[in-house]
Amino acid sequence: MFWDKSSKCTKSGDCWNELYHIKHEKLFEPYVIMATVDVPLCDERFTGYGLNKVSHLASISKQAGGDFYVLPGVFLAAPAHERSESWAQRYGSLSDEISFNMLVLKGLFLNSTRRLEACEEPVVSQSTERMMRDLHQRLHELAKKKSEAEEQNGSVLVVPFESVMCPY
Repeated sequence: MFWDKSSKCTKSGDCWNELYHIKHEKLFEPYVIMATVDVPLCDERFTGYGLNKVSHLASISKQAGGDFYVLPGVFLAAPAHERSESWAQRYGSLSDEISFNMLVLKGLFLNSTRRLEACEEPVVSQSTERMMRDLHQRLHELAKKKSEAEEQNGSVLVVPFESVMCPY
């Protein structure tokens, strides 16, 4: 479907009206565009190579109700590249070590999936929690100041603010 719709796009950009809906699938790893404020935290236990993008996109999907929209004619492809140093560190060259690391990764992914289904926030460090609390506080203060300024000018703007990571 993507290729059929994309091949009909012209340079004038008339295909923007042809966006279509898809549902999230397990191990789905699309490139996405979204407002920074809407991006959920990612589980910090996934580092380097191995299910980090998949688990984060599952969080994004949960937040969006499983919905993604495709813009025909707009795409990005990652170039082929050598295995990263983090891949070599995680999977090593010894078969017992590889098996163990793959089991650890599967366990992390299972735990992350269950936490997501239970509407629990991702596992993050204390410094990330502090940083997010501070950011939410600053956003709340800015929204309050903006609302007060608009009230003084005779208009009222209601700015909803929630620090809930899982509003679904």
